[in-house]
Amino acid sequence: MRNTVASLAVLGLVVALTGCGSGRRISAEQQALMDKAQAYQEEGLYTAALAAFEMVLAENPSHVDAHVGVGDIYEVKGDYETAAAKYATARRIDPTNFKATYKLGLMYQLLDRVRDAIEVYLAALAIKPNSFEANLNLATAYLQIDQAQLGLPYAEAAVKLKPASQPARVNLGSIYAALGQHQLAIDEYRAAAELGALQPEIALNMADALVRTGKYQRALNTLDLLAQRQPDNALVAERMGYTYFKMGRYEKSLERYRKALALSPDDIASLNGVGVNLMTLYLRGKREDIALRDEAIRHWQRSVRLKPDQQRIVDLIARYRKL
Repeated sequence: MRNTVASLAVLGLVVALTGCGSGRRISAEQQALMDKAQAYQEEGLYTAALAAFEMVLAENPSHVDAHVGVGDIYEVKGDYETAAAKYATARRIDPTNFKATYKLGLMYQLLDRVRDAIEVYLAALAIKPNSFEANLNLATAYLQIDQAQLGLPYAEAAVKLKPASQPARVNLGSIYAALGQHQLAIDEYRAAAELGALQPEIALNMADALVRTGKYQRALNTLDLLAQRQPDNALVAERMGYTYFKMGRYEKSLERYRKALALSPDDIASLNGVGVNLMTLYLRGKREDIALRDEAIRHWQRSVRLKPDQQRIVDLIARYRKL
């Protein structure tokens, strides 16, 4: 039976920024267009804003603010490819422009070009080392490529810059968990919970860290709260099954695993969990109830059919068939 870890749901990326530089000096008429474009943008009139920015760029193709403004509009529209191209153009014009650099990194991350995002975030931090947004999102990017150790200093910097930020606390907790530093992860998740309700995925990560540090009852308390909020969440039921198993409460564990399977019949962890619990009860009953053994093997066989590369389960089936 595996000890699953809640899939780290990627944390919400921080996009709020202010200010950027311009290209060459512009005329009063162009400045008036820029002012209109930005006013339209603030009012959500993106078509009008885009037209005004494009008029500026027609006369002054090197205007960084206008390129960034166009990028911002395409970002809002969800066209991250076009937004990235505009931010890249602005960055070529002015490589020291923080907003153009940071937003290019953000677009790459949203496009799942995570390694490119990391490279650009590092460039953004060379311009503005104390950027909360760049530190936080860079740490998240390193988590995405399973390089938590590299992300740690940036996650710590984000918390130092904004100690009352829940995303920063959760991000740091996730990195500690990935590094196996589960007590530190618990501390950060707890601090995040004090700032507001945790997303279910993060609460699951917290419960996992509590189990890994032997704090089973506290893990159950966390899972119970989640189960009340999401009674049909198969993953919560599966985690409760695992936690009860670690506590040696096999009947309760079996009950929870069965509930998880009722909600998600093909869940590998729950199939294996039912099998392990049934076989444990069979062995504790001095091997008298053959039906428990046979049912355990049936669950393991179904698990292996769904996911053949489980040598440990294959070995268990072969071993206990002989009993």
